[in-house]
Amino acid sequence: MLPAGFALLSGSPDIQHDHRPHRPAVALTLRSFLESLDRFRTRHRRRLPFLTPAVERRRPRIAAENYAARHSIEHTLDRKAELRRLAPTLPSAAERYHQLLTFELEGLRELVSALHAVAGDRELQECLAEAALQMERLEIEITWCDHLPGKDAETVAAPG
Repeated sequence: MLPAGFALLSGSPDIQHDHRPHRPAVALTLRSFLESLDRFRTRHRRRLPFLTPAVERRRPRIAAENYAARHSIEHTLDRKAELRRLAPTLPSAAERYHQLLTFELEGLRELVSALHAVAGDRELQECLAEAALQMERLEIEITWCDHLPGKDAETVAAPG
């Protein structure tokens, strides 16, 4: 009988001396590690609100405000179009249309004056140019509105 250490050195068939890495075991370990990571990434866990960024916390409220603003803008544009259609025949519509145009022009002028105070780049200059064109259009509309039949001389306001 040979000593136990001799059997290891002789390469007996009872003991395998395979020095290659055990790839299936490594692959299983890596796969289980990746699966564990995927479990941590799932969204079913309760998210703590104070850990989410501020914009994400405000997202539902911002969406609601955007919806309300869009609805308000669409309503105003519809009302403006309706007043423009009625202005030549209905003096009260002409007065209201004139008032609406005047308010819009004043707001646009305030916006432009505020934007001039900001140091800006090309996008700001494009915005200011677009605002100037819109102001010209509004002044033309106001002038048209001033010359409608049935327009009282006392309600006519000079543009500018």
